Amino acid sequence: MAEKIFLIACSNPRSPRQREKVERLRDILCGLGFGLWESPWLFAREAGGESTGRQRAQALMDCYE
Repeated sequence: MAEKIFLIACSNPRSPRQREKVERLRDILCGLGFGLWESPWLFAREAGGESTGRQRAQALMDCYE
């Protein structure tokens, strides 16, 4: 079973212009054999609007489950 890394944004979502950097990071981590999970709120504006603190907190809790 591969180790898993969770990409989340608990305070502020990443801006859309940071997507390329995150994709490169994802490629590197996958190349090293890690499994990845990305929060639906990592790029919140692209997910249909601003996320609430409760939604971001739930994404963090999902990582621990």
